[in-house]
Amino acid sequence: MAYNFSTKLESWIEQREISRKDLIALLQCEYYDIFDGLDLITLSRWINGKSSPPLYKQLYIAKVLGVNITDIIKEVDVSEQKSSNKAMTAVNLLSKALDFSISSFSYFKLPEHVISEVSEIRGSEYQNVFGEFNSNISCLSEFNKLLSTKDLLYTALLLKNDDGLIVGHWSGISNILPLNDSLHFLNLDKEGVKKSALVMPGYYANSKHYFELIVVAICYYLLKFSSEKDYVYFFIADFQPMLSFCKVVFEAKEVKYYRSSDNKMGMYLMKFNIIKAISNPVILKDVQKKLQCLFNCDDKCNQCNLRVFLK
Repeated sequence: MAYNFSTKLESWIEQREISRKDLIALLQCEYYDIFDGLDLITLSRWINGKSSPPLYKQLYIAKVLGVNITDIIKEVDVSEQKSSNKAMTAVNLLSKALDFSISSFSYFKLPEHVISEVSEIRGSEYQNVFGEFNSNISCLSEFNKLLSTKDLLYTALLLKNDDGLIVGHWSGISNILPLNDSLHFLNLDKEGVKKSALVMPGYYANSKHYFELIVVAICYYLLKFSSEKDYVYFFIADFQPMLSFCKVVFEAKEVKYYRSSDNKMGMYLMKFNIIKAISNPVILKDVQKKLQCLFNCDDKCNQCNLRVFLK
């Protein structure tokens, strides 16, 4: 059955046994910046199908009402979601920059289709896998020293070729409380810490691998953290096509800059609204395709291991 927001919204309200007035109060209490100005007239129009909010607001409503947003993303008609010309320009510029740079060269075979692997690892294992890579990012040397003093649980997202060699990666930290209020990170309030995660700098040889990392990371979030995390802080290299892409497509905000003392490239720490990022048409189609593949998988394709995170 095709996804219809007005029908779904009416059903969610009935199941929750909540009045329209109370729903508005609940939405504004949880996400005031998203639903500031929402009134009974607008809500009634959404329920009657006379108008619809943007997809990201639909996902927020579902989240507040305890609905699994993964189910919505699997069902939504992606053809109705259109990317702006500005967003597509940013995507094309980034793709060209990644595909026509020296980083596209490698000692390893770079396959057309990579195998993705997500796992959770702790400090010593994290250093074994990512320590040498991170040590090359001079502007984050003090931050990496901070990491080495903490017993943290990391998420490792690896892209591998057919020989099992790593050709791309990201790594992240879901519990950032041990890093909070540090000179080398941020000072967030209690709620901000609870609702946020951190992603470290990654590696990708071309645009195909970069977007694969994004899609797999989003699917992992949807399977494990969608009910508790709203924001992710991301280290982004001081590289104009990448910065423009993050700002235009994902509406990311700069929150901190890490300057290099040896005149090498610096890093921005940027804040992303995860739901807004997922809802962007640039990646929504690929996220939906990956989710549909995942839920229909017969365990024989061996292209990812995300099924282990299915509830």
